[in-house]
Amino acid sequence: MIPDEETTRKLKEWAEKHGLFLRITNEQHHWSFYKEGKVFFEWWPSTGKMVANKEWEKSKRIRDTAHLMAVMTPTILEAAKKG
Repeated sequence: MIPDEETTRKLKEWAEKHGLFLRITNEQHHWSFYKEGKVFFEWWPSTGKMVANKEWEKSKRIRDTAHLMAVMTPTILEAAKKG
């Protein structure tokens, strides 16, 4: 399910707080989270598919934005440790 405007705004704020830029394309069917100019996460809310670092074989099914943030957070924190 594609998030509503308020949820989208909150997710954009959350992304910025974590050093990510969110780009939404394809009539909100493709969400790309960029870090340092490179795609870090991709999410297709209509299907629930999420991929980190273009690792297609490790894709996950995401229910909603709360689940998306919960799944993304450990990867973001690990990347921050590595610098």
